Amino acid sequence: MTIASIECLPDEIFVEIFRYLDGYDILQSFLNLNHRFRQLLTSSSLKMRVKLCEEILLPQKYQIYSLHLSYDLHMDQFLTSCPIDSSFNHLESLNIQFIRTDQVLRLLQNLLYCPRLHQLTIRLVDNQIDLYTIYSSIFRLRVLNYLKISSLGNGLSFFWPYQSLKSANLIKYLIIDHPCTVNDIMTILSFTPNLCHLTCKKSLTCLFTSFPLIATDKLIFLSLKDCQMDFDTFEIFLRRISSNLQIMKVVTFNDSSYLDANRWQQLISTNMLQLQKFYFEYHEYFDDDYKVTPVHQSANQFTNQFLIEKQWKFDISIDNFEIIYSIQPYTNEILDSKLRLRLTKHLTESLNKSLIRKLDPFLTAFKITHLNVDCSNIPILMLTKLIQKLSYLTNLTILCLPSCEAENWLNKKHRIVRLSQKNHSITQVNLHSISDMQQIEFVICLCPFVEYLTMNCTDDIDLTSLVKLIFQTNHKCIEYLKQLCLIVPPVRDELIQNLWRMANSCRCNFAVKYINEIIYFQRNL
Repeated sequence: MTIASIECLPDEIFVEIFRYLDGYDILQSFLNLNHRFRQLLTSSSLKMRVKLCEEILLPQKYQIYSLHLSYDLHMDQFLTSCPIDSSFNHLESLNIQFIRTDQVLRLLQNLLYCPRLHQLTIRLVDNQIDLYTIYSSIFRLRVLNYLKISSLGNGLSFFWPYQSLKSANLIKYLIIDHPCTVNDIMTILSFTPNLCHLTCKKSLTCLFTSFPLIATDKLIFLSLKDCQMDFDTFEIFLRRISSNLQIMKVVTFNDSSYLDANRWQQLISTNMLQLQKFYFEYHEYFDDDYKVTPVHQSANQFTNQFLIEKQWKFDISIDNFEIIYSIQPYTNEILDSKLRLRLTKHLTESLNKSLIRKLDPFLTAFKITHLNVDCSNIPILMLTKLIQKLSYLTNLTILCLPSCEAENWLNKKHRIVRLSQKNHSITQVNLHSISDMQQIEFVICLCPFVEYLTMNCTDDIDLTSLVKLIFQTNHKCIEYLKQLCLIVPPVRDELIQNLWRMANSCRCNFAVKYINEIIYFQRNL
C-alpha cells in the first residue's frame, strides 16, 4: 500500500491553501515545523491575513513591555479595537510613527492609566502642531521619564502661557524634533523640574527675550542642533538655564558674534562652572561676499589658555564653500594652543588660483598652525603656493597626493624647492597614503626642515628604495629629521636590519625599531 505524505505537495498547493486560513494560525502551526515551511512562510511572495489586535495583541497584552506602531496600520480602527490602557500593565516603551494630532490625543487619554509607561516616542504627520495641547496632555502621564516628539512638517509653534499646567512630571530625557521657539522651551522647562537631558533637533528661534527665572538644577545636558537665535538672545537664554550644565552642544549660523571668544569665556566662567564637554559649530557660507571682520579675527583667542585648561580645541574646516568653526574636547591629542584648518575633498575639487586669492584674507586673519588637506585634486604647485600663505604652519597632514609622475614633477622640482625655502616652520608632516617615490621626494622638498615625518605606505612602495631615497639620495634634505615612522604591512627582521644599515650608511646615527607594523627611525642625539 502506498503511503502519501503531506510534505510531498508542492509549495504552490500550500500557498493556495494558506489563502483560506488566518495568518496567525498559519504561523502558529507551520513556522517551526521544519526548514521548508520556515522558508516558505518568510518568503516575500506569500501574502497572509492577520487580525493583529484580536489575535496577537489582545491575548498577549499583559506580557507586552515594548510596542512599535507605524503608518501601515489603520490607526483609527486600531485605537478603537485595541485601546492601550491599564490592561497593558507591563508596557514600558511605546513608539508611534506617522500619526495625526487628533489620534495622539485620543491615545494619550488612555495612556494615563498605563502604570509602567516610562518611554514614549511620537512622530506626527501634521503640518501644524499645537504644542500646548500635545505637551499638556503628555505631561499628565504619571511615570513617563523619556519623551521624543517629532513632526514631519515645518510645524507651527504656539507660545503658551507660563503656569498653565497644574502639576509637574517625572520626565528626565526630552528630545524635541520639531521647530519651536526658545519661549516654548522655557515653558516646557518650567514644567519639567526633573529634566536632565534636553535635545532640540530642529530650528530654535526666538519671539521674545523676557524669560522668567525657572529652576533647572537637574539639567546637565543641552543639545541645540539648529540654533537660530542671535548671540545676545542666546546668552540671556543660557544664563537662565545653564548653572549645572556638564555637556553642551550648539550648532548655529549667520551671527558672527558667536565667534567672540572673550564673550564665550566670560559666559562659561561665570555661569557654567560645571561644564565639562563643549561641542560647538558655527557655519558660515564662503562665497564672493565673504569678508573677514574684527569678530572673525577675535576667534584667534579660542586658542588661549582658557580652552587648554578646559581640554577643548578650536578647529576650522572649509567644506564645499562652507566654513565651519568648531570647538570640541581633546581626545588623545597633546593639549596645545594650536589652530587647525581642514580643507576637504569637496573644496579641493574646485581649488584654483581665484579661490586661493579669495582665501587670502581668511588665511591672513587666522594664525593657522595645523593644516589637514586632501590633495587628490590639487596640483602640487598650487599646494606649494597655498602652504606659502600659512606663515604660522607647523604641522601638515596630507590625506592623499596626486601622482607626481602625471604632474611632470621633474620640470617643477626646482621651482618648488625655491618656493619651499620659506617653509622653515613646518616641522611635523603626516602622509596618509604614499604610492610612489616621487611623492616622497616632493614632500621632502616641500618641507626641508621637517623633524617628524610619518608615512602610511601602500603595498606598491618598496621599502628598500624608500629608505635609500630618504637617507642616501636626499640625505642633505633630512638634515633636521629626528624621527621617521613608516606604517607598513608585516615585514621580516632581516629587512629591518638591512634598513638600519642603509639609514646609517651616511653617518646619520639612527636607531631602528619595528613595533606593531610601524618602523621607527629615531635619531640618536
